[in-house]
Amino acid sequence: MTDVVAKANGYWESLSQEIENYHGDRRKGPKMITTSQIRKFLSAVNAVANKVTIYKAQNQGKKDLSEELAAEIKYLQVPLVYQAGRDTDGTVKKFVRETHLLEEINKIGTNLKAFEEFAKYIEALVAYHKYYGGKEK
Repeated sequence: MTDVVAKANGYWESLSQEIENYHGDRRKGPKMITTSQIRKFLSAVNAVANKVTIYKAQNQGKKDLSEELAAEIKYLQVPLVYQAGRDTDGTVKKFVRETHLLEEINKIGTNLKAFEEFAKYIEALVAYHKYYGGKEK
């Protein structure tokens, strides 16, 4: 199991340093995504996580998710790429690329543990976003 906390912290710490060390026009420099952008994705992940919790309770001892749940997890890519597509300054695209979220979703498949680790990673990204000064605008 990867250390999702260290991974999330590392991303925001690196971006925070990049922002701090930028000496050009602040409007054109590196930026953090907004709180609402990252929380929208967390909400989508939490909705699926709730379904996974119910599935686990009904299927004690199973290590794999149903194909239906696996498809819902894979569908998490859609709101993520939609947000990235709406992004006018490249901030969300950079976030998606550098956090490897699309790849992380693809790796889950029907693996229950992999999804739980992914959900923790998203929670850690949101927490460290706030810690490193993520704001609404």
